[in-house]
Amino acid sequence: MKTSCSMILADKRHRITLTTTGRIMLAVVSLFLLASCSSERQAIKLSGSTMGTGWSVKYWSDETLPDKMQVQQSIQSQLNSYEQMMSTYRADSDITQFNHSNSVEWQQVPAELAEVTSAALEISALTDGAYDITVEPLVELWGFGPVETNGKKPSVEEIDLALRKVGYRKLSVNQNLSQLRKSNADLSIDLSSIAKGYAVDRVAQQLNALGIPNYMLEVGGELITMGRSHRGNAWRIAIEKPVDGMQSVQLVISPDNMGVATSGDYRNYFEDDAGMRFSHTIDPITGLPVKNRMASVTVIMPSVMLADGYATALMALGPDKAMELAEKNRIAAYFIIRNGKELHTEATSAFAKYIHGEEQ
Repeated sequence: MKTSCSMILADKRHRITLTTTGRIMLAVVSLFLLASCSSERQAIKLSGSTMGTGWSVKYWSDETLPDKMQVQQSIQSQLNSYEQMMSTYRADSDITQFNHSNSVEWQQVPAELAEVTSAALEISALTDGAYDITVEPLVELWGFGPVETNGKKPSVEEIDLALRKVGYRKLSVNQNLSQLRKSNADLSIDLSSIAKGYAVDRVAQQLNALGIPNYMLEVGGELITMGRSHRGNAWRIAIEKPVDGMQSVQLVISPDNMGVATSGDYRNYFEDDAGMRFSHTIDPITGLPVKNRMASVTVIMPSVMLADGYATALMALGPDKAMELAEKNRIAAYFIIRNGKELHTEATSAFAKYIHGEEQ
C-alpha cells in the first residue's frame, strides 16, 4: 500500500507541574520528531487530572492496539482509584480516614496503600528519618497542605506541638494483611512524595498489558519511558534549571526504560514580611523548612515510586549526606546545588550513563 510522508514536525514543549504539596517535578521536554510516514500508525497523546495535578501519555497507535478512548478510560479509572486511596485532599479517602482515626489498633487499608507506606518506611529507615511521611502535621502547619495559612509563619509553640505527632517509628505496616497501625493517636501520614510515582508504575503495567510497547507516561511530572520515542530512538527528558520566574533546561537525559523523579525548592514556597523564604520541604527533626544548598534532585530508578521517594529524601539530606547515601546505595542521582547566587551540579557515578549531551 502506498503511503505518504508528512513534513517533519519538531515539537519542543516544556511542562512544569506542581503536585498537591508543590514539589517540583521534571520539566518534561518532548524532544521528538514526528515523521508520519505510515497511514496505519498514529501518534497519540492522552491526558487527564488526578491527585490535584495532571497526567499524560504519548505513544504510537495502530489497528492492533485498543481504541484510544479505551486507553484513556482505563488510565483514568486506575488513577481515580489511587486518588481515592491516597489523597489527603479528599475527605472520603482511605488515607484521610486513617489520619482522622484515634485508634492505636491495627486498621484495615487497601493493599496499595499498605504497599506504598511500607516502601516509604524503608526509605525513612535508610535516611535515619530525614524522609518521613508522618510529617503531615508540619506540612499543614506551614501551609503546604490542603489548608492555606496565607504565608503565616507558625510559632515555636505550634511547631513543638506538631513535632509530638511526628515520627516514622510510631507507624507500623503489615503488608501481608494490608493493615496500618499508629502508636500515637494523633499521628497522620502524607504520601504525596511517593504516591504519584507508584501510580506511574501501576499505569505503566496496564499499558504493557494493553500491548503498548513504546510510550512516555507522567503523573505530576513523575515519569517513565518505555521502548522508543516517536523519532525511533531513545526518549529524551529535560531537567529544569532551578531559576525563579523562568523556564529553561539544565540537562537532557535519556532514561532508557527507567523511572525519573525530581524534587526542588524553587516553585512552592512562601516569604514572610521580612522577605525570608520558606520551602515546602520540611525537616521532620526540627519541624522547620529544610535549609541547605540543594536546589533540586533528580533520581533515576526502575521503580518510579522509589525514585519519587528518594528524590525527596536526598533533597532533605543536603548535598554532602545525599551524595554519600546515593553513592553507597548505587542510586543514579543528579544534584543542582546553590553556591551563593551561583548554581553548580554534581552527579553520582550511576547517573552518568543517562546524560544526553552537554549541560546548559
